[in-house]
Amino acid sequence: ARTPFFFAHTQFLVIGEDAARSGISAYLDYIRHMPLLRTDVRLFLVRGCDAKTLVTGAADGKYDISDELSSLLLDLEHQNGMQVFSCAEVSRYLMENGASLACAIDAVDTEGIVFSGSGGLSAASAGYGVLADGALLGYILGDAARGIDLLSGSLSGGPIALESESGIVTVQLHDGKTTLSPVWDAAGNMTGLRAEVTVSAEIAEVSDPEAAEQPGFSDSIADLLARRAKNWLCETLDFSSTLGADFLSLGERLERQNARRFRAMPRAWSETLPLLRYDVCVKVEITGGHKTGTPSDMREQRNGGTE
Repeated sequence: ARTPFFFAHTQFLVIGEDAARSGISAYLDYIRHMPLLRTDVRLFLVRGCDAKTLVTGAADGKYDISDELSSLLLDLEHQNGMQVFSCAEVSRYLMENGASLACAIDAVDTEGIVFSGSGGLSAASAGYGVLADGALLGYILGDAARGIDLLSGSLSGGPIALESESGIVTVQLHDGKTTLSPVWDAAGNMTGLRAEVTVSAEIAEVSDPEAAEQPGFSDSIADLLARRAKNWLCETLDFSSTLGADFLSLGERLERQNARRFRAMPRAWSETLPLLRYDVCVKVEITGGHKTGTPSDMREQRNGGTE
């Protein structure tokens, strides 16, 4: 007799890139309607290969893919502040916003090199995949993914290397958050967003200790970090506007702030998003005995999706 599958301890759903580009709605529907599966299982998209390659390549007799993903999940959520969305969350965002994010991973070998055909694979973070109408459109990679974490208020952890006049300075991020304020025209349409960003960090390592003792050093590092944070946020917002996909749930967030005015807009939100202009202001606080740096030139006017 065949042994039945036991799904109760399933923790992850792993979908390959080609399958994700074709659409993941069928997989999410299966999870939702399968009584033995929980909808809170975490969803991962494998960049550049199929799920089978990663799952079978990770089975080396010592660790399997569940072990790999469990370890990665702890690193992402507790050290890097990244969001690893569940199937239920992705389904809800796709239903309500027409778009969603999903955690993306690379299949890498023992040397940390992205999959090239050999076995002995493990999973490494690759930022976020962007889904619209259930299908994968592209990725937000590397530091740009921190713009998503800034918008959601989940930014935390992780060292950032900055190139200063005195050499490389490494700062350790503590937290960050973004406050959004809509800009309206006389007709009641939303024309832009003001984003006020605050980031807290401390200087962890400097290549020139003597330079760190000079007046204004902390302020100069705060300025560099503010520029970097501005780029994270602007790149993320521009990508959303260019695609016309609200994977950041901006509409839902803005509607909660002022539901009556949001719903009264003459122009639909789907038409408004690609036209928004962004006014971004970043403030960085260097903690650990250092002074607060508030760069005066961190305000930038951008036209979403046109630059």
